Amino acid sequence: MKPFKRFFILLMLFDFAGRLYGQTITELLKQAYEKYQKKDFNGAIADYDSAIALDPRSFDAYKGRGTAKFDLQLFEDALKDYDKAIALNPKSFEARGSRATIRCAMGRFESAVTDLDTAILLKPASDSAYVGRGTAKFNLQRYTEAISDFDKALSLRPNQYGAYMGKGAAEYEMGNYTAAISDLDKAIALDPKTWEAHFQRGVAEAQLEKYAAAVNDYDQAIVLDPKSDTTYTKRGEAKNALKQYAGAISDFDNALLITPRSFGAYVGRAMAKNAMEQYADAVRDLDSALSIQRSAEVYLYRGKTKISLKQYADAVMDIALYLVYIPNNADAYFASAYAKSRVDNLGDPLPDFNKAIELDKNNPDYYYYRA
Repeated sequence: MKPFKRFFILLMLFDFAGRLYGQTITELLKQAYEKYQKKDFNGAIADYDSAIALDPRSFDAYKGRGTAKFDLQLFEDALKDYDKAIALNPKSFEARGSRATIRCAMGRFESAVTDLDTAILLKPASDSAYVGRGTAKFNLQRYTEAISDFDKALSLRPNQYGAYMGKGAAEYEMGNYTAAISDLDKAIALDPKTWEAHFQRGVAEAQLEKYAAAVNDYDQAIVLDPKSDTTYTKRGEAKNALKQYAGAISDFDNALLITPRSFGAYVGRAMAKNAMEQYADAVRDLDSALSIQRSAEVYLYRGKTKISLKQYADAVMDIALYLVYIPNNADAYFASAYAKSRVDNLGDPLPDFNKAIELDKNNPDYYYYRA
């Protein structure tokens, strides 16, 4: 799931849900709506059931029941109710938008785009419909089209927070990190109290190696949501880049307290410990990371760390595992050759030195150690 997919889906629901209950036809519908507002979703569904029993063609009852089922994450049932509501009233902008929200939650982004195409035809001046369609296109990796929709939303409502967030995320995915930061600046100016914008801006700043700025944004994100292990991990990575290793380890520790099987936190903490020459602890963290997720890069990193511990045989095995996945890395061949050259019984290091030089002829260290 994309970093902000869930945020966008909830934003879409918010934009459309405010219109879901514009009119009621009976006291049952009013009662159901009041229960929904109190988050008594099962009670609301029971009342909508009764309303539908009284009037099987009640558009509002199907629409309301579908929304309550959505909040219970009963997506298939919610979709069926909205299918029925739209069959009863095909020109309902709100129903089209809400069904698109449900389809996005189910990962059915193409059909969500279709619903939002219709919603925009029904109400061309709706900024929320453009944000919704941009969100669906974002999840389809149609980033240029998504940006076009977010721009259209902003032309209709210049202070559209969701459009700036969506546009920033799309620019980020396209590698346009400076443009992403500019959009996220505007989102934060509109709503400085949401962790998502600070987090995403921090990620974009880190891509530009603006690590101090990234740490500042992660600081704010953690104040706003102290239970996000991902934010602690990202802040730890930025501190690693700033050589603030003790602070980085503290962040990775916090991430692991929140999510004990966080692959990224173990790898990041291992990097900090390696930099502090705590090699045995680093290897233990890399062992934990590999127990969660197999990764060629982690095998190589663990192999190099074992070289620092003079565990040359184990290092050669780890690097060999890496080379199974990525066979043309000069640095890996050099590390393997170096480990083999330290101990007589690990094989001839010259073929690995030769391969390293074949892959990278401009590295003087390779020639020096081969000599």
